[in-house]
Amino acid sequence: MKLNKHNFIVRIDCIKEYNEQEYFEHGDVRVVDTQIGRYREAEAKPLSRFGYRFTIRNIGKPHVAIIRYPDDKRRYMCIMDGTCYDLTTGIFTDFAQPISGEMLEIHQIFWPRWNDCSIVFMTWGHGEPAAVASIKIYELDELPALNSTQIHNDPSRREFGVQYEDPCGTGASEGAISKDEWIDRIISYMHYTGQKLLVYPIAWYHGPQFPSDREPSDAFDVVVARDRRQYSRWTTQPPDWYSDLLNRFEEEGLEYQASLTLSIFRNSRAFNSKPLEKRFILFQTIFHPAFNTFRNSYSFCLSVIK
Repeated sequence: MKLNKHNFIVRIDCIKEYNEQEYFEHGDVRVVDTQIGRYREAEAKPLSRFGYRFTIRNIGKPHVAIIRYPDDKRRYMCIMDGTCYDLTTGIFTDFAQPISGEMLEIHQIFWPRWNDCSIVFMTWGHGEPAAVASIKIYELDELPALNSTQIHNDPSRREFGVQYEDPCGTGASEGAISKDEWIDRIISYMHYTGQKLLVYPIAWYHGPQFPSDREPSDAFDVVVARDRRQYSRWTTQPPDWYSDLLNRFEEEGLEYQASLTLSIFRNSRAFNSKPLEKRFILFQTIFHPAFNTFRNSYSFCLSVIK
């Protein structure tokens, strides 16, 4: 991907101070001096955050945010625009890989749905503060496809793809308003990154997300519109957009794997009659054996299965 002055939109220097129309912060946010340079750091408490406002020229064109951040201690941060999923990603340092002691970069592709945009950095882990040195925004002419044929033809390699937890966010991600627009952009993104597999739900808690003769359909999603409002859509007669997705993927040489999210305990008399402690153990055994290690998930699980 070539970036030049023609594509350049804005550079945000996180060391500088900006006025209240361009910047906000929550918690004890500071500019700090370190051996690898200066950067802005949020408080080491979850939800402490800071954010910037910037303007782009062309709505719907692919853009990239180049985020420069310090890899000098353990961090766990969320990145978002504060309204939808278009800029959403996450960064963690330490934990599973050694600290480099350098400034690193992440390139986040997004399709803005407004000219007036924002980007927010938030601490998500206790003692793991969000921190950023600078952000550059570029508009892209296109997303060139990565030549990944050799990689995908090697059976010894793992599959590499995109997984969606739930099916209600297509109208709030990739800058998309419609399913067709989302399909176009997820295909473009997958080709650009060399990803070949999409894992996406066809049934979510209460029923199929497609027309079904066997089970009542129950399709729900959210659309973030140009007016910055979130509109919920729910129907028992969803369109068969999965057929369009499968046809497009076949044309593009991509693969699709259907996933299911089922609520099997909601109306189970045998399960709901058990004490909460036993319900948690059953839930833990079937779905989340790793929760034996993460005890702080206990209260969350109880709230889920009540």
